[in-house]
Amino acid sequence: MRYAKRLGGAEEGRRAADLELLAAANMRRTQDWESLLLLGDATTVEAGRRWRDAVTQTERVAWAEPRDAAAWQAALDESDLARDAFHVAARHGLGVSGGSVEQFHHLRARR
Repeated sequence: MRYAKRLGGAEEGRRAADLELLAAANMRRTQDWESLLLLGDATTVEAGRRWRDAVTQTERVAWAEPRDAAAWQAALDESDLARDAFHVAARHGLGVSGGSVEQFHHLRARR
């Protein structure tokens, strides 16, 4: 995801390098997805699917022409919210307690 965030403001000359980084991140995401399908409960897998779809949309917005700042912000927000929901589901599925690990508001404040 950090690669896609950087892509939103990427200069044209960086696109080829960023595409390579994105391809590597996608390969890792595919491998992680298979592990989640094998080990996650149904609620966690569904939350993971929503997060994966949100990240895919963020990538589409990052590469869209012309650049749309509002669409970019909305895509980042959706990805961050979906990530938080995934972590809630995964922690619940694993029986992890200890309170919220929500990051949306922290990440948004840093942008």
